[in-house]
Amino acid sequence: MSVAWISALVGLHDLGKASPGFQIKLGRSHIGGYRLERDQPDRHDISTAGLLLNLLKDQGLSHTTADCLSHAVAAHHGHPFTSEEIVKGNRWKVSDTWAMAHAAIFQAVLCGTGATVLPDTPSDPAD
Repeated sequence: MSVAWISALVGLHDLGKASPGFQIKLGRSHIGGYRLERDQPDRHDISTAGLLLNLLKDQGLSHTTADCLSHAVAAHHGHPFTSEEIVKGNRWKVSDTWAMAHAAIFQAVLCGTGATVLPDTPSDPAD
């Protein structure tokens, strides 16, 4: 995998902080005039996994590769998560506004790190 993609994944490790639950955890009730809904998952590491999985797949990575990379990035606090934990922790509805924000952050990080082509990953998922 290229240095650019490793840098991009490191830069995206806190993407889940751009979620209603985490913003409420920080004491915010509104963002940009929008009221944040209560009772949303607030684990940014788990949210990062779900968001990053979908963004990587949208970029053209296989589900298996995107899943492995998103799980690795989500474990940035030293705790790997099961797929079930990630699904449960991503039960909030990603509105179009949040999805556009996530896509913009994702693209800005890719552009800023030079990760402009798909990462070269091993063909064997075990690797």
